[in-house]
Amino acid sequence: MSWSVVHVDLRAGVSPRTDGTSPVYIVWWWGALPLGTTSHLPEELPLASDQLRGLAASLGARQIWARSPNFGGIPGAASDGVPTLVLSLEAAAGDIDVAALDRWSVPSASTGENLSVIVCTRDRPEALRTCLRSLSAQRAPAAEIVVVDNSAARSAAGVAAEFPNVLYVHEPRPGLSVARNTGIRRSSRPLVAFTDDDVEVEAGWTSEMVAAFDSDPGAEAICGLVVPASLESTAQRYFQFEIGGLGGKYLPIRFDQRFLDASIARGPQVWRVGAGANMAFRREVF
Repeated sequence: MSWSVVHVDLRAGVSPRTDGTSPVYIVWWWGALPLGTTSHLPEELPLASDQLRGLAASLGARQIWARSPNFGGIPGAASDGVPTLVLSLEAAAGDIDVAALDRWSVPSASTGENLSVIVCTRDRPEALRTCLRSLSAQRAPAAEIVVVDNSAARSAAGVAAEFPNVLYVHEPRPGLSVARNTGIRRSSRPLVAFTDDDVEVEAGWTSEMVAAFDSDPGAEAICGLVVPASLESTAQRYFQFEIGGLGGKYLPIRFDQRFLDASIARGPQVWRVGAGANMAFRREVF
């Protein structure tokens, strides 16, 4: 059965409705701040006002715990990639700081002048076109977009030519790591972000990525959310619900030496940090 995917701003206090037949996957926001997700059968919607208040309290409490200096600031990841709770969510929910949520939910004003975006692609021109449209519609466009065509027949050349702000590079040697390294070499800005050719980036993606680096001069890499745009096919639903999808952390988490030390015996478990579809680095780390 196909699912609907909807995005809802909890500040409005209005529940989404359903057509009566499709389950609904809801991505909850507080302004520009993503809070988390819930899944509902058709008969469970619309949600009552007290349910919406409960969601705002529980999801808001988690953000306050993970972001507020009063609770220690951004938590560090344990070996499993999950932060260790130092405060019960019930305790945090007892005093929801709506003003703090409002501050964190304001869209970033950072520009993309220091950002290069790299999109590696292979024989998916239609998906690439959609991706590049979303990158071209950014609130703060990146100074540079590099498309690395990893196909043998240059299948991305025509699509890349439709976007005058795109630098097209052909890398015939197969392999995503090869293509990414080529993109890094051909890009020029101090911040280098990656997304995939089948991704539609949110309108504030570039601005928020730059802001994340600006807020933490010691950060070498940033990863972000990857949420499903569609749950229509069996494969999409299996990937999201059975495998767990990609980049589902809605709290800021710091991955530092403690995480590496705790996980190094089994190899650095980078998949716990985030996904290549939404990651960025300072150029100097390369």
